[in-house]
Amino acid sequence: MYISIGQVSKLAGVSISTLRRWDDSNYLNSDYRTKGKHRRYNYNKILQFLGIVKEEKEIKVAIYTFVSSYAIIKV
Repeated sequence: MYISIGQVSKLAGVSISTLRRWDDSNYLNSDYRTKGKHRRYNYNKILQFLGIVKEEKEIKVAIYTFVSSYAIIKV
């Protein structure tokens, strides 16, 4: 879900001009702009930025096994 810069302003408690400045300085980028050049932000990314929702981390697991075998030789 995408939200407007005004909605982000209310959530973050900062002014719209601050959000524009952050976008211009690559501190908090908007996800896209409409045909009318209005900024739109991903709601979940904003919540993560504000620390309201923690980012889900992918856990990678590697398993290593070693099989040792022996042979019985009858003489």
